Amino acid sequence: MTLRRSLGLALVVNELAVLPRASVSASAGLGASLLLLDASGFLIGGPGSLVMWLGLAALGAAAAFTLDDASTAVTSAVPLRRASRLSARLLVPLALLGLWVTFAVVAARNHSGLSVAALGLSGAGVIVVALGTASLARTSGVAEPGTLVAPIVLLFVVLVALALPFMFPEVRLLLATEVSRRDFTTWVVLAILAVAAVGRAGADPWRSGRRLRGRRL
Repeated sequence: MTLRRSLGLALVVNELAVLPRASVSASAGLGASLLLLDASGFLIGGPGSLVMWLGLAALGAAAAFTLDDASTAVTSAVPLRRASRLSARLLVPLALLGLWVTFAVVAARNHSGLSVAALGLSGAGVIVVALGTASLARTSGVAEPGTLVAPIVLLFVVLVALALPFMFPEVRLLLATEVSRRDFTTWVVLAILAVAAVGRAGADPWRSGRRLRGRRL
């Protein structure tokens, strides 16, 4: 058990060590700064404004950067399951989600019009969709999908926050006050697709190929 725990700790440390720390830290720091500025009350509108959603977009971009692996040619040859390496990296998006939920709790406590459930659902949705999009890029052969996905996440949040309410008022994705059954279902569908993409990124091609050859034999 001790050896297994030591190996697991070494796996986590090694995977976090090869993360693009500059990109993750910059995006997460920008998101945290925007959320802090939004919660401070210095901005017109306060929590629930576009600045809050831009902070969430920055956290989503940071989550996408966690799948970057500039040394993929080396790490892919390491005799460790890709799912194990991916699980270690997912600790970062979990921390980002924790940061967002903390902001949601504080914002909802200070502003009666906001809902922790609504903000939590929106935050989890954006971060999971960012991960899913980065996973699709990763399985398509892009070793560093964060650079590609980060602006997509930003554009997605801006369009959803500004254009979607006017084009499709019945469709709501960024929620701050309440959650309807339709809103919840929409996010669940998007989350399932994103989680499936993340699972695909964690699959080991050589294991799948071995199972396929075994069936043919």
